[in-house]
Amino acid sequence: MFNLRWGTDATGDSAFLRPSGLALDTANNVLVLDSVKNQVMKFDASGTLLAKWGSSGLGNGQFRSPSSIAVDRNGSVYVADTGNNRIQKFAADGTFV
Repeated sequence: MFNLRWGTDATGDSAFLRPSGLALDTANNVLVLDSVKNQVMKFDASGTLLAKWGSSGLGNGQFRSPSSIAVDRNGSVYVADTGNNRIQKFAADGTFV
């Protein structure tokens, strides 16, 4: 159970503009999908930003209004890239697969 709050400031590296999806990875890190920033942000349980990936666009690893995120039991991350009409798959470190 998490009883934390982070990403509340609208500025800064770990700020959220429109969080649209949330998932836990196999190491219990929190993945937040932001549909305005077109980005995935990975936080540890204390709220420390560990990694982020994604940008606006049409290419691999880029998003247009992503809407949902999921992690499978092997740690692969799936993002519903709604604006580009596709699902994108990433390794746990954010590398496009």
